[in-house]
Amino acid sequence: MLASYSLQAQGIKGKVVDISGEPLPFASIGVMGTSQGVASNVEGEYILALAPGKYKVRFQYLGYTPIDTTFTIGSSYTSFRAVMRPEVVALPEAVVSGNGEDPAYTIMRRAIAKAKYHSLQVDEYNAMVYIKGSGRLLKTPWLLRKQINKALAEEGIDSTVAFTQESVSKLHYIRPDQYRDTVISIRTTGDDNNTSPSSFIYSSFYEPQVVNGISPLAPDAFGHYRFEYMGFIQDGGNVINKIKVTPRAKGDSVFEGFIYIVDNVWSIHSLDLATYIWGIRFDIQQQFEPILPDVWLPVHEIYDVGGSVFGFAFEYRYFAKLNDYKIKLNPDLEVPVTVLDVKVETEDAKASDAKMKNRSFDEGLLSLDSGEELSAKQLRKMMREYEQQEIEALPDVDTVDLPNLSTQVIDSTAYKRDSAYWQTMRPLPLTDYEVKGYQRLDSIAAIPAPPEDETEEGQDSVTVMLGEDGFSANVKRRTDFKLMHLITGGRYSLNDKTYLQLKAILQSINFNTVDGFHFGYELEFGNSGNKPLNWTAGALGRYAISREAINYEAKFKLFGKGWSVSMQGGNQTRQYGYDHPIYAWANSLYTLFVNRNYMKIYEQQFGRITYKQNISKAVGFDVTGEYADRKRLVNTTDLVFFDDKSLLYTDNDPMHLAGNDDVFNDHKAIITEGSVWVKPFWKYKVERGAKRKDYSDSPMLTLMYRKGWGEDYDPFDLATAQFDAKVAVGAGSQLSMRIAGGMFLGDDKPKYFHDFAHFPGSRMIGSPANPVSAFRMLDYYLYSTDDQYAYGLFNYQFRRFALTQFDYFRRQGIRENVIFNTLVSPQSNQYAEIGYGINYILRVLRVEFVTSWQDYTYQDFAIRIGVATDFDSIFGGF
Repeated sequence: MLASYSLQAQGIKGKVVDISGEPLPFASIGVMGTSQGVASNVEGEYILALAPGKYKVRFQYLGYTPIDTTFTIGSSYTSFRAVMRPEVVALPEAVVSGNGEDPAYTIMRRAIAKAKYHSLQVDEYNAMVYIKGSGRLLKTPWLLRKQINKALAEEGIDSTVAFTQESVSKLHYIRPDQYRDTVISIRTTGDDNNTSPSSFIYSSFYEPQVVNGISPLAPDAFGHYRFEYMGFIQDGGNVINKIKVTPRAKGDSVFEGFIYIVDNVWSIHSLDLATYIWGIRFDIQQQFEPILPDVWLPVHEIYDVGGSVFGFAFEYRYFAKLNDYKIKLNPDLEVPVTVLDVKVETEDAKASDAKMKNRSFDEGLLSLDSGEELSAKQLRKMMREYEQQEIEALPDVDTVDLPNLSTQVIDSTAYKRDSAYWQTMRPLPLTDYEVKGYQRLDSIAAIPAPPEDETEEGQDSVTVMLGEDGFSANVKRRTDFKLMHLITGGRYSLNDKTYLQLKAILQSINFNTVDGFHFGYELEFGNSGNKPLNWTAGALGRYAISREAINYEAKFKLFGKGWSVSMQGGNQTRQYGYDHPIYAWANSLYTLFVNRNYMKIYEQQFGRITYKQNISKAVGFDVTGEYADRKRLVNTTDLVFFDDKSLLYTDNDPMHLAGNDDVFNDHKAIITEGSVWVKPFWKYKVERGAKRKDYSDSPMLTLMYRKGWGEDYDPFDLATAQFDAKVAVGAGSQLSMRIAGGMFLGDDKPKYFHDFAHFPGSRMIGSPANPVSAFRMLDYYLYSTDDQYAYGLFNYQFRRFALTQFDYFRRQGIRENVIFNTLVSPQSNQYAEIGYGINYILRVLRVEFVTSWQDYTYQDFAIRIGVATDFDSIFGGF
């Protein structure tokens, strides 16, 4: 990128400072009339290599007046100290319009109207990108401070700089969303800890959202921001309007600072904005230049990231320089247009609207003469129509072979570049501590990696918590079987086509009052890879020590893209509330340590077959048939680790208000069930030059019909419906809900408790991972019914509520929730829960304070603790 001039032994060098002598990091130093340029480093130092000759050089830093200076370059370097003064913003005499409105609003109405025009203006471009990043710890927890500093000292790492990275890449962009970043060289020390600004670099403030934050140029920006006209500056004959951006409600998902708008063109000239993501502050500076007349693209970007997590305070700074643009314009948008504001140029705007009335994009914008006038409203309408036409013309994502999924490709020689190469390529000099860091990196690179057979076994494995059946969902990958695996389990590749998985004691041991301690083994075979037809087959057995019983089960499954057939059979225990099961590991802890045996089970000898089919991403169904010979079970142990005589184990027959004591008797049953789910709403999402229907924001409706009959068995018919939705409200608030209901049809009611309608209760301190998947204080079985019912679970997460009115809590990433849950059934007496939650405590925890009510009368209070939820409301675009 810079080799053509950085190999020269002459040019200019020096330092860029403000009037107090403080260095200005990442200031832009460029040769005017060319794409040739460099930047200052974090200490303000710069080196610009030039061939002999005469040059006009511009020193530029956002918020400061540019310095244009002419240099005559001979055979050596010329030293120049650039002292930059704060920009002088001119303020016209009349800064308020006749209707009393700040002129910032007419500027922003025009800029917002033309935002989509600018985002679609360039069809394709290529550019060279240099990115430099560095970061350090500012504070560490006092308990760990000595150990961390000692470890850094032993490794020879400067504790003030834990991370440094620089890269040079070729960026290829094709409208609307195809980015291809080919990294031709990269050099790294330390870890960026996920602070990379690439999400911002690959975003545009012309779009409604930037990394899940609302852009000041979004169509609904006036609902989220106040704007103030600060005056104007001159830049190369252009009038640049400086606008102050202030959120109407501060917090995550909004920006504050300044945005500079080119007058008449209504494009971004530069911006200096800040936002918070999860309490971490991102300061963003972007400078644009006219690559072609009226085509302004980013050339100079600075990102500062700072915050505190778990007592570790940190700061990271990134610099990105884009140059050598090769662009291809959108031929449909080559005609410049003049934007009229109806509130200022009322008559002209009305006349333009009348002229363009009922005209489509093709008849309107494409037929305009250069500089012809359009109202802001009319331009927005035309651009929406144009974008919709383009999307409809794209091929469907399922009908074409898309390019490689990766947006970044690393050249095979990218990590092999030596310091001599980097000396010629980097556009800014290294500081002393960066030199030391790279010297250490070079020495480490010379140390050979350990042999493959010395690496740790199972390093790519994942193990998760135990499921409700008592077996974990995954085990470690192993290379060879060892005797220890009879306890720990493992997954083995038999060949390149099949695998064997063993789930052992570690994955299965649990406790309940019916079985006592129980454990077992599960073996599963299957084909490796994702083929058109896949299969798994397995068997499991477990032994209940106190009940002195063996349970077993065999499984077989065939599955392909969007469908599966599974068959199961054996002799197993099952929870009465099998639609809303309690996790076995959680019940074990509560039973042994708190004397609370919430899980209630029966035994059944059964056979089951299930077929599932996703017809599309919008609709699917499944059908199940089951025969079960159900047996009543009783408690066989009263073992407890902490004996509390005031808390005795309850019977294995759940407490219930509906039905009589015969509902738990032994019986045989045939159960058939069918359900269908529908996501009715979608929007097109453009992906690598093709469109696909995106249902991620759609609510989901699930309908289920279950029928039961059998020997000594009253047939029953149960119909249910469930509605799930998650709705974004404003900038960062979110409403989640689940509304469900059902009824037993006709006069026939289920005879046995197993077939009653059970509800997602909770009596444990743990809060559900999905905040609308369960009640917080509802008994698991007390209100189970053989009649009709309805319940609703609601969770509203505020971006700003009570604690988050205070800046300190917002900086910690805290969000507040209001919880409302209710159950209506013949037995429930208008049961309800009202609660308040604090989400993202220490970034990962959630605490809820919940009250329960019946017949509008207060009943009880509880505290629930869980893992933080709804991370997508914060990180949806990150």
